[in-house]
Order: sequence, then C-alpha cells, then structure tokens
Amino acid sequence: MLRCLVIVIVVFLNVNVFSQKNEQHFIRHFSQQDGLTSGNIRKICEDTKGFIWIGTQDGLFRYDGKIFIPYNTHGLKKHQIGGADVRDIKLDSIDNKIWITTSFGGINSIDINTGNIIDEIKQDGLIFGKNNLITSLLVYKNLILITSENGLFYFYKKTKNIVQIPMYNTNNDLGSQFFLNALPYYNKVLLFTKKNDVYLFDISSKKILSQSKVAKKQSSTNIESIFLYDVIPYSENTFIASTNYGIYKVLVSENNNLLVSDIKLTNAKQITGTEVYALCLDKSNNLWLSNNKSVFRINNLDSIYTKICESKSKDNFKWLSSTYRIFCDSQNNIWFGCQNGVAYTSNKEAPFTNFNNSVVGEANIDHAYYLFPVSDSMVYACAANGLYLCHLQNGLIEEIDKSKSYDYVFIDPNGRTIVSNEHGLFVLKNKHFKPIKEVYPEFAGSGSLQINSSSVLNDSCIIFGTENRMGVIIWNYLGHIITNYRKEKGPIRLGEDIVNKVFSLGKNKSALLGDSYFTILDYAQKKVIFLDIKNKLTKPLSIFFDLCKIKENYYLASYGNGVIIMDSSLKFVDQLTNDNNLSNNGVYMLLPWKDSLLYISTNNGLNEYDIVKKKMRNYFESDGLHGSAFEETSGNTYNTKIFAGGANGFSIINPLNIKRNSAAPLCYFNKVIIETSNVTFDTSNLELHKLYIPSNTLQVKLYFSGISWNNPSRTSFAWRITERSNEWSNIGSQNFINIIGLENGLFHFQVKAANEDGVWSHPKEVILIFEPKWHQTWWFYLSIGLIVTAILYALYHYRISQIKKQHEIRKNIATDLHDDLGSTLNSVKVFTNLAISGVKQEESLQQVKDNLTEATMSLRDMIWVLDDSLDTVDELITRLKQFAIPVATASNMEAIIKADSEVNNRQLTKEEKRNLFLICKEAINNSIKYSGATKITVTIKPRGKKIQITVVDNGNGFNLDEVKKGYGLKNMQYRAGQVGYRVLVNSKELQGTSIEIATL
Repeated sequence: MLRCLVIVIVVFLNVNVFSQKNEQHFIRHFSQQDGLTSGNIRKICEDTKGFIWIGTQDGLFRYDGKIFIPYNTHGLKKHQIGGADVRDIKLDSIDNKIWITTSFGGINSIDINTGNIIDEIKQDGLIFGKNNLITSLLVYKNLILITSENGLFYFYKKTKNIVQIPMYNTNNDLGSQFFLNALPYYNKVLLFTKKNDVYLFDISSKKILSQSKVAKKQSSTNIESIFLYDVIPYSENTFIASTNYGIYKVLVSENNNLLVSDIKLTNAKQITGTEVYALCLDKSNNLWLSNNKSVFRINNLDSIYTKICESKSKDNFKWLSSTYRIFCDSQNNIWFGCQNGVAYTSNKEAPFTNFNNSVVGEANIDHAYYLFPVSDSMVYACAANGLYLCHLQNGLIEEIDKSKSYDYVFIDPNGRTIVSNEHGLFVLKNKHFKPIKEVYPEFAGSGSLQINSSSVLNDSCIIFGTENRMGVIIWNYLGHIITNYRKEKGPIRLGEDIVNKVFSLGKNKSALLGDSYFTILDYAQKKVIFLDIKNKLTKPLSIFFDLCKIKENYYLASYGNGVIIMDSSLKFVDQLTNDNNLSNNGVYMLLPWKDSLLYISTNNGLNEYDIVKKKMRNYFESDGLHGSAFEETSGNTYNTKIFAGGANGFSIINPLNIKRNSAAPLCYFNKVIIETSNVTFDTSNLELHKLYIPSNTLQVKLYFSGISWNNPSRTSFAWRITERSNEWSNIGSQNFINIIGLENGLFHFQVKAANEDGVWSHPKEVILIFEPKWHQTWWFYLSIGLIVTAILYALYHYRISQIKKQHEIRKNIATDLHDDLGSTLNSVKVFTNLAISGVKQEESLQQVKDNLTEATMSLRDMIWVLDDSLDTVDELITRLKQFAIPVATASNMEAIIKADSEVNNRQLTKEEKRNLFLICKEAINNSIKYSGATKITVTIKPRGKKIQITVVDNGNGFNLDEVKKGYGLKNMQYRAGQVGYRVLVNSKELQGTSIEIATL
C-alpha cells in the first residue's frame, strides 16, 4: 500500500515537474576516467582552430574529441603553467593565443598553433603581490585587463608592462573587492563584484562612469544578500547576470547609466527565485542557464522555457544538476562544466531516447526482450528481470513484476492485455496476473505455452509463434478453439518446431520464420509451402528472425547473412550485408518507417537503410543508443516512433530528429614525433607545412586531429604519400601513422578526416624532407665517383702497361726470331750451299742438321711462352725437364729439376716465364759446355710472392775474378732485370758453380 502511494505521489510530482516542455538531448560525458585529472570544471573556451580548452581545479586541458592534452605545474616544460586551479580562460584572436590565470599562479599565454607556453607572468611579482588572487581576464585589442582581489590591472602585450589602475569616482574601497567578471562594451567594460556591485568603467580615461547594485527583492526575506555568479552579454547594450536569486538584466543607457532589473519569467517556478549558476547564449540567441536541478533553455527571454533532459535516463540527474559553467562553441554545441567533469550536446533534440533506469526509484530494465507500445506515452517492456510499464514523458519506469523473465505482450481482440513468461500465458489487469485458461478455457490444454510473436490470420483467428519449441498455435477466439501445428503433430506438419516469428501475408496466409525453414502456412487450404531461400551465389539461407514488406518488396532477416530482399512472389532480388555498409550480418529486427526507410537491428549496431537512395547509415551506443547490441525480438513501431531494445534497456528512435552531419571535420597535424638513434623529440604545430627529418631517424610518427563534435569517437582518417600512391589508405579511428623505411628525398604526406556520416575534409598536407644518410649524400656520391674514376684510370693504365709488356714480349720474341732463328736459318742456308757445291759435304750436312734441331727447339720454346694455359711454375719445370734431361743425357750428365710443392701452382707472367726459362736454359747450356760436371741440379723455392731458382753443377768451377764476363752472363743479368729478378753467380775452382735467380 505504501509503495503504491509513493508511486502515485511520484507520478503527481512528475506531472507538475514536467509541466514545462522537456527536451531530450544526447549528452556526452568526460570525466577523470577519460583523461581529465579533476572533475570540477572552472572554465571552457574554444580557440581559433576549433579545439576546446577546459580549465579545472587541477590544470588546463586541450581537447580535440579524442585526446585531452594536460597543462599543469609539472610534466612537460612547454606545458607547465603557474598554478593548478584555473580561474579564467580567454581567447586572444589577434595574437592567436589563449590566456589563462590560476589561483595565486600568475598568468600564462599559450600559442594556439604549437600548444606551447609563451608568456609567463609570475604571481609573486611586486605588482600583483603573492597573496593577491587574480580572478578574471579580458583581452581588449593590445591590452589585457586583469581583475583581482587588490583591484584592476592593465597588461600591455607589446611592452609586457603591468600597471595597477586606481579606481576613482566611487565611495567604495575597491581594493578589497572581489571582481568576478569583465566584459567589453565599445571602449568600456562592466566590472562586477561578487557582492552585488556593478561598475561601468572607461578603459581610456581609466575612470568609473557609473555604478549600481543588483538589489534583492523586498519579498525575499530569506535572502540576506545577492551574490553574482556569472555575467554574459545579451545584446549590444544589455547583459544578463546570474545570482543566488534568479537572473537579472543590466542595461547600459546612452548616457552611460546602469539600469539593473530582475527578469520575470512566468510559469518558470524552477528558475525564478532560485540560484542560477551559469549562463550562456547560443547562436540562435537562446539563453541557457543552470541551477541545482537541471539545465534550462529560454527562447528570447520570453515565458517559454525548456528543461534539458538526458536521453539516457540513468544519467538524468547525475550531471546536469551540478552544472556551474555553460559554453557555446562556434558550431553551436553546448558545453557543460560540471562537478563530475565536462559534457556537451549538439544543441538539437536527440533522435534516440533511452530507457534503462527509472528517474525515480531503482527500477532498471535488464535485457529488453520485447517492447509493446501502448500509446505515444507508454510502453510495456518484457525483460530478463521482469515486466515494466515505461512512461515516456517523465522517464518513470513502473515495476509490474520483477520475479521472472517475460517474453511477449499484446492486446487481444477483446481488449485484454496478454503477457507471456516462462510459466505460460497470463491476462494482466491492474498489475494482477490471471492464468489465461481462467479467462479463455480453450487454453486449458496448452500447458505452459510461451509465445514470441503473433499476427492476425483472419477475422476469427490469431496465429502465435512459440518460444518453447511448440511450433505455431492458432487461436480461433470466436469459436474458442486452439489448434497446434508442429513437426510431428497436427493436421499440418511443419518442417521444424522452432518458430522465431509469424508474419501475416494476407488473409489466411502467414509466413513462419524458423532456424532452418521459411514456411508459408495456407490456413484455408490446410497446407504448408517450404520456400528454398538462396542468395545470389545459390547458397541456402537459414536462421530467419524477421520479415517486413515495403512497397512491392519483402525484406527478410537471415542471421549471419544480413537482409535478403525479395520481390512480391518471394523470389531473391538482392542482399544487404557488410559489403553494403551493414554494421553486422547478424540481423534481428526489420522496422520500416514511412515506406522510405528501413531500420535494421543487429548484433552490433542499428542501421538505417534508405530504400530509394539505397544508402546505409550506422548508429551505435556512441551515437546515443542504449547500447550497440540488440535482442532478437526486441523491436516495434508506433506512429512515427521506432522502439528497439537490448542488454541495457531500449531506445526510442525518432527518425524526424535524425539529421545528416554535413560538416566535415577540422583536420590538422597536431604532433610529429621523430625517433632517432640518439634521442626522441616531437614538434607540435597546427600550421606545420614542411619538416626536415634527420638522417639518423629510426621512425616518424605523425598524429592528427579531426575535430567533429557530433560523434568524435567515429571520426575516421585516411592518408597517402603522393609520391607512392594516389590511393587513400583508410585507418579508421586511429589518429596516427608510423613511417619507417622511407629513403631520402621529399615526400608529400596527406591526411583527411571523415565524420560519422562519411563527409570528408579537405586533405591536410605536410612535406617531409628526409635528409640523406652519410652514404646517401652528394659528397659521398662524388667521392665514390672519384674513386671509381681513379680505379678505372688505374685499370686503364694497368691495361696499357700490360699491352706495352705484351708488345715488349712480342718485340723480344721478334728479336729472338730474327737474331736466333734467323741467324740459324742463315747458317743452314750457308752450309746447304756448301754441301751442294761439294765442299765438305758431310760436315756441312751435319751442321745443317744441328742448326735445324736448334731452330726447332727455339721455335718450340717461343710457342710454349705464348701459350696462356702454361703460365705456372709447374709448367716451367716441365719445360725445363723437356729441354735439360735429353741434352744432359747426351753429354753423359745427370739432370735433376725439382720444386717445392707450394710453388707449383703459382702463376707467372708471360715475360717472367720466358725470361726465367731462357736464363735457366743459358745456365744449363753453360754447365754442359764448359763445367765438365756430371750432375746438374735445378731447384725452385718460394720467395715471398715470387720464386727463387738455383742452378748448381759439380763441375770444375772458375775464379770469378779471373774470368772475363762473357755475353751469356750479361744476357742472363739483362733478362733477369727485365722481370724484377737478379742473377748471382757463385763459383770456385774445382768446387762447381751455383747460379741463383731471385727477386731484387
């Protein structure tokens, strides 16, 4: 009884509370879990590039929709500000800076392009004083006005001078006042103190022109004094002030008088006479304000006002009731500075309204299995944790029964509400459940029947799809007859007992959607037709969850296969899958809207398919839905609204409020990190155009921002390097790219951003100039060129010298042929003539024979020298043996020719081979002719990279000092010198002779 009374009171209160217009907004929240270090928001500002600056009690943050960049008293030097508690933020569009002041931390300016701290005016200077709290700033041309507890100061931006301004024409001791705000009006500003004083101050003359007070109403006996919280300009000469007792208007007259009056709002009990903390004027001149209850919007200061509610019911009172700052950005988004963090809305009514937690009480919907709209304002929700009646206008969720899960609810032809749960079917009335058999006895034999769908079969019958594998039930409610059709039972046999949904195809015909079969039940003919549904690849389809008809086509949900489009005769036409931008092929419900749009719920996302334009749009939890995952049978339509549910309650979809986001994101390169072999550094400049990359760089990481506040989590990026490809590489929501392995040179790197509706920004470009490594520089290439030239020149000269040597060898051979062979043949000629003439005929013929033998041997020697395949020491030994052994044997001498094994394969030049052979031949001939030796030994040994040849005989020897050097010994020395050798002769009488041929 008490519970019912509470609900009645709550409903009554809500009717009064929500008597004004309520407007659902999807509000995005950001707290300490998202990157803020403090939840208490002091100020919000937008810079000229579209970034949002948020001042908190624990530092300043720059936000681009994805990342909060902190500015505080520690961390990066370029982001260090004077204090932690940010009191004010002002935009300086002239110098492209952001100016901030912090509690006892002085003043800082930040370059908008680089994000770096530029100016630092310390608090403990002689001008401000260490304990002087700076409260607000005003950027006015080349001047910054600074209000503090100790009065007003001028800061000249060019000279960096700070001057304290004495306050005249007032009886108040302004030195002890707390200045709240300063606002420009031509060459004048309004100065507001926290206590209710207002001053009109001339900037040039530095004088107070007039003053007034924000006075409390006489009826406000419970208000001791008026305190100002916020002031904003409303028109050219009008300002709105928020106080602890409503809002006031401050008018500046033509003669510089201040007229202060309270603003009376009829039927605005939630605003009038209450503390109003924050004020903001949007681009449509609508006034936004907040108190300890919520946020409101007033159109043109008239009596019509709107209460802003969150589209997610569970957050309705968590954020907006603690809003102390409101800010409108250049895109008309409204930002809220709350105790829990920062939040914002796109300043338009939300297309999705969510129900999960009741605004009053603890009712919550867990896994909405089925939704049944009763009217525009009430919906039954069958959930895993009970049955609920949801009041759409005030966000109240009534618990009908939370003891069990519910599958389905519908209104029967007699106007009764029938519900299905795990125990069967029940008739619901006034929150009381009666078994259906007590109202309709024909259900007595149906057992614990669970249904998941129903449709009208004809004027007297309704067909049900069952949840507990009982095929279909046909209820003749006029004849009070129940008929069950199953796979193995009934007058009509089905293909399976699983029926996910029944759908009317006209009078007496119904489509039965199962896991394995798509069946048409012809009730009049008492027969079933099994359709073989295949896709364009003739692949059989299965797991059918939903069917709808739009114009002449049918649309069939096949889980895992997307949406199948069929013509009026149920023949395959087309298929919607991931290839058509469907968010997920696991399709559940098909919800048509006005024969032009089809809403498709899936296992991951809601899709809107334009039937005419054949375009698909995707929506997820980040767009304002209750969640991204839906339930199999949780969908319905009512008038112009669509209902779809899942694990975290359900969403009401208003297609009229869905607007395409046609604004392309603002795209920037916000940071470039260069990692070298020695150090890692970054450069931040939103206007970055060209960047030189050092030669020792290991990788370059480019970060970019795509500012689009409608749904920043779904902002996507694409990039390309024009020197590599004209095609764009889409990287989704990833806001950076790594570049590794590019060679030296100039590259045009481009990036573009797209919003959630696929609208792309113009490409943003940065030129990356990769400096060459040491081996890629011009001087390195020049050095290589010079070295190659020198090598080629050396090879040329070497080749020339080789040719010269070959010419020399040929010359020597020619000389030998001429001198040796020529003279020999000439002797042959002479002795031949003598033989012919009969003079010493026998002796002459013998001489001819000897000369021809000698000529033949000389000719063979020359041929051997010219043979390229015989240029080794081993071949030299062979040739010496072929010459020396026969000659020595004929002279009764022993000839031994040998070499160390390690020199056998050493190569000899042709000149070297020729000269060494001729030297050895000369030495052997001399031993045979003159030494009287019985043994000659020729030994070849290694000597460095060359060889050493020793010719030794055991003959008579001779005295070197007494013997005159003949032509043979001189010839040997000459030949040895030609190839870099020298000949040493060592001989003693009766001790033999040794000739050593070795390198110099």
